[in-house]
Amino acid sequence: MGPGAQVLLSGGAQANNIFWQVGGGTGVTIGTTAHVEGTILAAKAITLQSGASLHGRALAQTAVTLIQNTIVIPVVSPFVVHRFFLPLIFR
Repeated sequence: MGPGAQVLLSGGAQANNIFWQVGGGTGVTIGTTAHVEGTILAAKAITLQSGASLHGRALAQTAVTLIQNTIVIPVVSPFVVHRFFLPLIFR
């Protein structure tokens, strides 16, 4: 992903529900000052260059390299139990 590029979510999408799967090659490089939202899954390395930011997670089978980056882990909404389901849960 090139320097300064942005991957932003819209339409109610949440970073904790978005997964970017990358296989083969040499891995993933997020360019200087670029921004990504979602979880990056890589078979090889993930490199976030200087000033790049991530709203999500970076999971690689080899290495994750960070160089002065900002990473915010998305908050997962708490499970909501509706009244309709309460009798089924507590029986």
